[in-house]
Amino acid sequence: MIRDVQRARIALGHDCDISQGDIRHAEFGTMDAVVILDVLHYITREEQRQVIERVRAALPADGLLLLRIGDADGGLRFHYSQWVDKLVMRSRGHASVATHCRSAGQWHTLLRECGFDVQQTPMSEGTIFANVLMIAHAN
Repeated sequence: MIRDVQRARIALGHDCDISQGDIRHAEFGTMDAVVILDVLHYITREEQRQVIERVRAALPADGLLLLRIGDADGGLRFHYSQWVDKLVMRSRGHASVATHCRSAGQWHTLLRECGFDVQQTPMSEGTIFANVLMIAHAN
């Protein structure tokens, strides 16, 4: 995970605050935008809600959340995504981890319930994955 933080620092430069921590407990402070990629399915549905609520509390009105999720209604593409995810986790030395996946529609509903206006766009065109980008503005 530290390599991911190092890559982010290189890509985004010194004008961006990047920190590493457990998303369930890390202090968010205040911010204009949040990006969460391929993380929330590793925590329970209740923890997912709590993280989204904490993100909303950290953002000003019209603040931005970019959330990439695997669409559990994505059929074979979703199952392939899950298989690749497990393979990557094992290659990084992690044991098999339970996942708590939602459909794109379920993510959309959760985000709206937590105070976001949501647009979604497929991210997997030309790939074998079932990823969707949720573009959520705090209301």
